[in-house]
Amino acid sequence: DRPNCVTSSYVPVKPFEDPHKYEPAIEVEEFVQESAKYSQPYTVYKNHVYIYPKHLKYDGQKCFAKARNLAVRIEFRSSDKEHAQPLKCIYGKAGGSVFTTAAQTAVLHHVQNPDFNDEVKIELPTQLNE
Repeated sequence: DRPNCVTSSYVPVKPFEDPHKYEPAIEVEEFVQESAKYSQPYTVYKNHVYIYPKHLKYDGQKCFAKARNLAVRIEFRSSDKEHAQPLKCIYGKAGGSVFTTAAQTAVLHHVQNPDFNDEVKIELPTQLNE
């Protein structure tokens, strides 16, 4: 029984007490086990996707011969139309708002082919435009 606890979706488990007295804690989300005997029944509907940008090979392009300081920006849009706006469904960084419209990887200084170690969590909407 821990005060100031939130689920992996940042929903408070019970009302928060004094945040100066108790440090907030986030529950860890369980991934599906290989064996069904260790799985718990699903009691909460979750529709999340995790994105892990790994590597960017940029040296084959022709526009910028010496491109450096590269980062990846991730947005989720409801359609592929030209002027579609990004949805506010990406979980924000700690200390900021819960949801944001975009996530960005760390910039690696003077690296043409960067490797990333970032995780982006998106709460997928139940309905999208066609």
